[in-house]
Amino acid sequence: MNMEKRITDAIEEWLDCKVSKNPSYIHLLLNADGENFPDELITYIKIAHEQAQKKYIDKINEFNLDPLEQPPIYTVVLPLKTLQGYLGEVFGGLIAITQKPFDLDWEIPVHLFSFHDTVFDWLDMYLQNAEISTDIPGRTGDDNLAFLRNKNNEIIAVLFIEAKCTLTHNVTLINDAHSKLSKSNIIPVSRDKIKQLLIEKGDSDSLLFVDAINNITNTQKERYDMVSYLYNQKPIKNDSWISKDKINSYYTGKRNLVAAELCITNLKNFIDKIYRNGDSDE
Repeated sequence: MNMEKRITDAIEEWLDCKVSKNPSYIHLLLNADGENFPDELITYIKIAHEQAQKKYIDKINEFNLDPLEQPPIYTVVLPLKTLQGYLGEVFGGLIAITQKPFDLDWEIPVHLFSFHDTVFDWLDMYLQNAEISTDIPGRTGDDNLAFLRNKNNEIIAVLFIEAKCTLTHNVTLINDAHSKLSKSNIIPVSRDKIKQLLIEKGDSDSLLFVDAINNITNTQKERYDMVSYLYNQKPIKNDSWISKDKINSYYTGKRNLVAAELCITNLKNFIDKIYRNGDSDE
């Protein structure tokens, strides 16, 4: 068993998932214990942020700072709201990989955290001991993208993932996610950024994926959509916040849609453990 499969298998086992299938619409109701999670989850998230972490180290070196006197991981110092967004994007991809919506083997080749320019502007100010804001604007473009390749290394479908994360519950976030997914473009706008990150990685598998992306406008036939909603506060009347059989009225995309909601217990403490080594002043 290769390392990637071992990691995703352990995470899949940790996630409890109930599936409701309707024509062109799938609802996934997931639950997970935020106090007891597999070590493989830490490994996966570390890999997801690996290229952004390198960019942070480059900034430390640019200012000729002692790395031992700086936070070892860039996420340690970021505001909680930013970390919520990061966690939501990671789990959007993880749900696609582990639950295989529409019985398809989706792939997440890279994560786009390196292109969160406002975060790196914020870190630049932080490393200069300058005034910093407690609120960082989000990254533009696609939250996450999962790809489906055939045996000829052709991308034939893309799953567009719109991710939201809240410590409580916010129906506006759910509606906004469905609305954003309704856009009519079939080809993802972030493909060049993904290609850039894959070239930066430079291994043979990544470069093979670059070849697939270079040809995506000729090979991609379908777009699928997925809302990923991560929260801490469970509903009282029903067992889900998103309808299991009725598509949200804010979604007008008229494509195959997945609505995945995941409740992680003790979510704030979970975020601290994942991104701040269990240390938080917020």
